[in-house]
This record gives sequence, structure tokens and C-alpha cells, in this order.
Amino acid sequence: MKNLMVILLVIVAMGTVNAQTIYSTKTGLASFFSKTPMRDIKAKNDNVGVVLNTATREMVFVVSIKNFIFPDALMQEHFNENYMESDKYPDANFKGKFNEKIDFTKDGITNVTATGKLKIHNVEKEVTEKGTVTVKDGKISLHSEFNVEIKDYNITIPKVVFDDIAKTILITIDSPLTLHVKK
Repeated sequence: MKNLMVILLVIVAMGTVNAQTIYSTKTGLASFFSKTPMRDIKAKNDNVGVVLNTATREMVFVVSIKNFIFPDALMQEHFNENYMESDKYPDANFKGKFNEKIDFTKDGITNVTATGKLKIHNVEKEVTEKGTVTVKDGKISLHSEFNVEIKDYNITIPKVVFDDIAKTILITIDSPLTLHVKK
């Protein structure tokens, strides 16, 4: 989360040029789902940091890998130690921008795409993903579902459990944001 605060300070500092509004949260939700004929694997993380600059449409997500909670403690241990190496690579993050103009002052749901850099397991890739922005009563929520190919991020699965883990993982992000800074 230290990274999130540094990013927030940088975004706020950018505000000296243009008036802007910053929304943020430290309690966004990230979950993932792996489906194979052998087993389903799912985990949730409700400590996702998000910062959104509504004037520039820029956003940053920071996810602490160790904060993913599994129904099975052994599965969680293997995830952190064997696959994600969370001591070595503690965070995943996305830094990007909405491609569409969004009226953050009007209630409604807007379908969007965001383009930016997704960094997982110390591998950074340019991605464009779909999602929605919901504005209701001055509050903003972000939602996205997208797939991640584990091979694209150099995540190695041991042969013993290779068939137990999907090669494509469904990631879901839900982030209700609150007004942080208004200039």
C-alpha cells in the first residue's frame, strides 16, 4: 500500500497544472477464478488500492498478492510460495487510462475500455480491458472482468498440479471509490 500512497501523491502533484478531482479506495475487491475438469480454484482480496483522476481519466490499481484469501489454507500457501512468489513479487498493479470520455457528474453506467500497463510477477504487459463505470449520487464504482494467461507473466506451475490449474485465469475487479481530493 506504500506504493499506492506514492502514486496518489504524484497524481495530486499533477493537479497543480489542471483542476481535477481524485477518487480513491484502499478496500477495492479483486478476485480470481481458475476452472479445470480437476478442480475450481478461487480467491478474494478486499484490500485493493485504487486511485482515479476524473479530469485525466487516469487510474492506478495496486494489489497485494499476499492478501488473496483462499477457502483452503494449503492452497493459499502454495499460491504465495510456489506460483506467485509473493515474498519476491509482493504486488501486482495496473496503470492506465480510460479510452472514452466519461461524464463523472451524471448518474449512469458507462461501458468503457482502459489501456495501460498490467504488471504481475514482475512482468509488465500493455493491455486493453473492458469494464463499466457507475456513477450514482456523486459516488463512482469501477468494475471489470478480464482473463490473464499465466504463461504471459512467467508464472510456472509444477507438473504435479499442472492439470489442476487453468492456463487462463478470470480476474474480477470491483472498486467503489470515494472523493479524496477536490481542487
